[in-house]
Amino acid sequence: MNHPNVQRASGVVTSEPTFSRVILALTRCLVLLCSMALFAGPSIAQQNSLVDRLPANTWLYLHWHGTSSLTGMNDTNSVLRLWRDPSFAAARQTFIDRMSQDAKQRNPKSDGLTQEHANDILSLLENQAVFGVLNEPAPARNGIAKSVSSFLIYDATGKQHLIDKFNAERAKNSPSTFTRTPLRISSFTGYRILNGKDTSYEVQAGSYFVRTDTLEAMEDLLPRLTSPRRMAASFDETAAVPAACRVNNQGSLLNFLALPAKLNLAQMPPNPNFSFAAFLKSLHLDQVHAVCGNVAFEAQGARMRGAVLGDTSQGSILNILGDGREDFATLALAQSGSAYECSVLDFVALYKTLMAGFTAALPPDKAGFAAGIDSLASTLWGMPPTEALALFTGEFASISFHTDADPTRAIYAFTIQRPDRVLALLQHAIPGASPTQKQDGDTTYLTVTFPQNLKVSQAAPAEPSQFFFAVTPSMMIASKRQDILRNAVVRLHTPPGSSQSDSLSTDPGFKRARATMHSKLAALGYSDLAHYNWAAIINTIEKGMNERAEAEARRNGKPVPAPVHLFTGFDPATISRYLHSFSGSAWKDSTGIYFDSVIQ
Repeated sequence: MNHPNVQRASGVVTSEPTFSRVILALTRCLVLLCSMALFAGPSIAQQNSLVDRLPANTWLYLHWHGTSSLTGMNDTNSVLRLWRDPSFAAARQTFIDRMSQDAKQRNPKSDGLTQEHANDILSLLENQAVFGVLNEPAPARNGIAKSVSSFLIYDATGKQHLIDKFNAERAKNSPSTFTRTPLRISSFTGYRILNGKDTSYEVQAGSYFVRTDTLEAMEDLLPRLTSPRRMAASFDETAAVPAACRVNNQGSLLNFLALPAKLNLAQMPPNPNFSFAAFLKSLHLDQVHAVCGNVAFEAQGARMRGAVLGDTSQGSILNILGDGREDFATLALAQSGSAYECSVLDFVALYKTLMAGFTAALPPDKAGFAAGIDSLASTLWGMPPTEALALFTGEFASISFHTDADPTRAIYAFTIQRPDRVLALLQHAIPGASPTQKQDGDTTYLTVTFPQNLKVSQAAPAEPSQFFFAVTPSMMIASKRQDILRNAVVRLHTPPGSSQSDSLSTDPGFKRARATMHSKLAALGYSDLAHYNWAAIINTIEKGMNERAEAEARRNGKPVPAPVHLFTGFDPATISRYLHSFSGSAWKDSTGIYFDSVIQ
């Protein structure tokens, strides 16, 4: 982003539990790598940007720059070095084998994902491509009218033989009826593709392979791609793309941009039970000018940046994210080495915005539904929802204290006001639970025992049936373990600069990351990845995948599949040699909300 604050930030907004969020970020990164040709040679793709040739009615696109753009980063970028580590070769092969098995299960006619197919895909990913959506309605064909048109443009320079190979195999292996009929489109010979009930159009226009789901979109795109000069009313000239969304730095691999104001809500298919168009309009989508993001592999690590640009004043949908702050109260709960994530949210604004949206979207005969929800919540909570949510003053943090991300060794904390009312809310809000209460100084400890049928999973007997809460004058803290909870309260009362303090706020790695961020943040996250027990984490992921696969097989009356082993032959400790930290932040100003994250 070219926004002045972006260059100093290094994080991303989060509100999910720490382990899930960090692992999700890492998983996305690794899956992305598994889809890339990191062994690509010098770029042979055309250097001009395909985005410059898009029509003015483009309202969303994903621009893949091609993995050849990463040349020069392989020896310095920590994420790419992990991927290229020789010990990771077996893990890459396991990933390919797993995808092959899944492909064969979905389509028995297919050969699955062979090593040859994987190499072809990686080779195709060397070149740039753009996928997008045009706000261009298409007339009804076969009784179906389209309100928008999607497209894919691929720079096929040096890759035509792979596209021809793909077309031949697609026709042979399609699980449904497949026909490819020649069709004259503009001055080109294209094809109409019927694949089951789906219709699409394909043209090889010079060095570009173009695929659309409507004929109108194809006729609009072809002249722009083949003309020696830029055509009038191009996307770049008329879209008023904010400067913060114009990113093309070295190492950029993927750019995303959506312009919500270009989406014609009136063209959305009507739904008699819920008007999605009315729901979006009530959220003041017209106040959101752009949503954009960028994934880049810089000299040291992988960086993901994003922005939601628009009016952030009171009443705007963007005002749901709270005002920025230099210091986070919940940071006092995090000890050095723990994984910390915190977001500042306006819970009352969130509730009012959603209720207004549902009220606008429901038909007249169901207009009382939203009011009914409000009344029911008031009864269950013992107070009106807006009053209950106003007890929470913004911060929500999740903190994990264990290197294997054991969920029972995590805490969740909210900043609050009026602790007596928060205690009353807790006692009302959990139906069927049996709370017991104990006072210790200015802190009230509440133990909530859940009935057997309220456990998250009957297949997880190790999960405790109790949840522990501590309500202090300024904070509500929750955990599945009482000792973890009480230790957190002790840290809350320990001055950060004292000899007894082991606060994350004084950790050198955290301090270095925080110094690169914006001064006032609405979200903050940090994890010391070098100390993670990756073997235990991977084992937990595999166990969950195998349990879900087994349950699904039993439901469908099929044999239980063989257990999944994600990284056979790979020492998970290798990850810590390359990936040292994850840091994230988000901030808000009068122009929008900005996000930034770094894995290095």
